Amino acid sequence: KYPFGDLGAQSNKFFGIPIISFDIPKNAQSQSYPMTLALTYTEKNEKQTKSIPLTFEVKKKAMFKTSDAGSDSLYPNDFGKIIRIRVTNIGTDVAKEVKVQIQQYPFSTDGSIRYITNLNPGDSSIVQFAIDVDKAATIGSYGTNAIIDFQDAQGNNLQDSVVTSLTIKNKSLS
Repeated sequence: KYPFGDLGAQSNKFFGIPIISFDIPKNAQSQSYPMTLALTYTEKNEKQTKSIPLTFEVKKKAMFKTSDAGSDSLYPNDFGKIIRIRVTNIGTDVAKEVKVQIQQYPFSTDGSIRYITNLNPGDSSIVQFAIDVDKAATIGSYGTNAIIDFQDAQGNNLQDSVVTSLTIKNKSLS
């Protein structure tokens, strides 16, 4: 058993060499996980079993969460409203050259990208966008995708997508 569930391995052969692969969930914690590989095979018409201890390493990585950081009130058919999104690195590795973009109906932007130099683990930064709200938008909360492009400590280009909740309110008559 592992903190992220049982591993369902599949085996393939690559030039006669057995390959075992499995998927790791995005939110798996960075650390070493001990494993035991149980092999069952036939040798000289006898069934053999062998256990081989292995260590599985989940590398450090940047992961993100987002939240509303004091956006303007949003109403259907609004234009040029400012939304502020707090981007927090909840991972275990630095995120360099961070670029944030939002996209999701019923909101539209000019496609602008906001830049954050670096986000160390635990650090946050606020980005803001001018958005328009579609005139046909209904009252309620919407999950808005924040697309986050960044480089890890080794310079690899990576991308994450995090949902931020924004609420469209009903205009009240005063």
